[in-house]
Amino acid sequence: MPNNSGGGFGRGGRRGLGGGFARGPGGYCICTKCGIKEPHKIATPCQTQKCQKCGSPMTRG
Repeated sequence: MPNNSGGGFGRGGRRGLGGGFARGPGGYCICTKCGIKEPHKIATPCQTQKCQKCGSPMTRG
């Protein structure tokens, strides 16, 4: 009988498809302070970007 605990990366234990950190090329980065939205730049995490309006860190939205 197979072990179906979901602890591995096989069936049922996968990360990705919305469960991992990478969310793909689309979407927006949102300022944590003023809420301004900017398009996400490919290969640049939102957390490393600063808001052009107020200089606060951005987060993925």
